[in-house]
Amino acid sequence: MKAGAPTQRIWWKMPDGTRIVCYAKTTAERGAAKAAYPHGFAHPYPLNEATLRKPLGHKTPAQIFVDSMGDLFGAWVTWADIAKCFALYHEAHWHTFLSLTKNPARLRAIPAALLPLPPNLHVGFSSPADWMRGHALTPAQKERWTHAALTVWDTLPAAVRWMSIKPLAWDIAPVLAEHRSLDWAVIGAASDGAKKHQPDPRHLENLLTVLDAQRVPVFFKGNLKASPHREFLPGFVPTAWNEAEHLESQ
Repeated sequence: MKAGAPTQRIWWKMPDGTRIVCYAKTTAERGAAKAAYPHGFAHPYPLNEATLRKPLGHKTPAQIFVDSMGDLFGAWVTWADIAKCFALYHEAHWHTFLSLTKNPARLRAIPAALLPLPPNLHVGFSSPADWMRGHALTPAQKERWTHAALTVWDTLPAAVRWMSIKPLAWDIAPVLAEHRSLDWAVIGAASDGAKKHQPDPRHLENLLTVLDAQRVPVFFKGNLKASPHREFLPGFVPTAWNEAEHLESQ
């Protein structure tokens, strides 16, 4: 099958009808980025252990996104390689490592030898697209997929369990309302930088209502039109929630 064929793509359909293809694939196939993906974006590459050790050379604490252009828990990644990554996260304990997967179901079978998870690893998963793994997903399938992922997250022994809801392409709030899995959520539109292809305002309002009721900190990507803007990070409790607690105690 040719690279870039529709069955290899992940895309979302926004409320304005626009189809948005996964940015990582597009980035990997452009310009100098090709040097890092000589066999194409979909090809599985071996763990670069020299690169893996680089965080040890940075002594200032940092947040490190370990798989913005990949997937630490992808089916092609061996548990042995995941163990090497976990060992590095333990060793570089002053950093915070953020992981984001489209394969949350794999964490149901994480070997006992890899537990507990590194305390500085924040484990996240992405909301489902409209086209994944060569198939179009119906609304019911997207709901079931999200329920299944959140069921894993309900008991996942991670310091921070988070979810990337970007782009917010459908009303995901009713699904999240049935779980209390999340310690953090990131919400965004469908464009990179420019504020185009916005979600339905009602979907955003519904989502914030659920997350605020669960006291989940929310971070808005810069491409999302919303007021007031939110930049709450894990562990941060917005003032409004403190005020709500104060009022409830009176």
